[in-house]
Amino acid sequence: MATIEIKPKVKVGLNEILDGISQLDVKELESFFNRVGTLLAHRKTQHLTESEFQLLSEINKSLPPDHRQRYLKLKEKRGQAGLSEAEQQELLAMSDEIERIGVRRLECLVELAKLRSISLDELMEQLGIKAPLAYG
Repeated sequence: MATIEIKPKVKVGLNEILDGISQLDVKELESFFNRVGTLLAHRKTQHLTESEFQLLSEINKSLPPDHRQRYLKLKEKRGQAGLSEAEQQELLAMSDEIERIGVRRLECLVELAKLRSISLDELMEQLGIKAPLAYG
């Protein structure tokens, strides 16, 4: 099993790290996941042009974790008890925000595919993108 050196002569096994991560609450876990995603993107992008890096940064943007949680709560409430007028407006605004992120993401994916002279499907396969942004 892999180990990670935290400080000189202090090594922690991957399973120990995962055990620690499993104790995080949802918000902390989402924040950790975003940071790991950013780290992974930086490692993968060390050989990219500035244009490719900027496009990938835009492609990887998503709804902030607190907005995502609120959006999911509003959707759930809408299905169960219904929403007040203010909550309905908030849900619509959040839906618009999600759509804007999705549109910008698709624009950047298309532009990056053109830069690399490959199809959008090929690019999405290379990047491991299987579906558009989904928030519930």
